[in-house]
Amino acid sequence: MSTVYEVRPIEEKRLEISSFLTDYWGNDIWDIADPFFDNLRSAELKFSHKRADFSVFPFPIKDEVKYMFAYRLHNEEIQVRTVIGYSFIFKHFSMFLHIYYANITSVIDIPYDKALLKWRTY
Repeated sequence: MSTVYEVRPIEEKRLEISSFLTDYWGNDIWDIADPFFDNLRSAELKFSHKRADFSVFPFPIKDEVKYMFAYRLHNEEIQVRTVIGYSFIFKHFSMFLHIYYANITSVIDIPYDKALLKWRTY
């Protein structure tokens, strides 16, 4: 007999996300040229596109995506250029979620293997 486990976002994680997304991190649009990013941005960053717009994602997915990037930037696991690079597909990915996973309330609700196949052909 097989036991199926369902992963659900716990309230403590949601509280951690909301408490982390204070000050500038809470904004739906991050302007990388803002002084807030001075210590995170390398001097040679020369993008014509300097904004990451998270507003295309539905709540609470939007907060989870912002948290993922903010947390990793804060801990110097990624660079600002990574955020800008991914921001180019935010709208496209948001539409993908709307079409295939309209009822999700968390990114952990997305079945990874199935979604990866769908994303590659979207």
